[in-house]
Amino acid sequence: MKQIIARSEYDTLRVHIELLIKEATEGGYFSDPEGDNEYIQEFGRLARLSAMYEDEFMDFEFIMPKTKSVPNVQRGAVRFKSKQKEIAEELIPA
Repeated sequence: MKQIIARSEYDTLRVHIELLIKEATEGGYFSDPEGDNEYIQEFGRLARLSAMYEDEFMDFEFIMPKTKSVPNVQRGAVRFKSKQKEIAEELIPA
């Protein structure tokens, strides 16, 4: 399959992706240090098909975060040249 144009094909593809993720995760195929096995290649191919359909046929709206903390963490990471995870850990201790 090189392109999907129908919602039913997209829905079938998404189910197949979820099953592939489950099988590959349980088998440890996504943790391959070479990062190049049949599962990874197939996942990449299906993800590209899914993304192409979404870009062409789906209209997503931007969702505002419920709190201001997410944008604040992002700005802090840029300002202090830190990773977002590090900033979040400082703000919300474990």
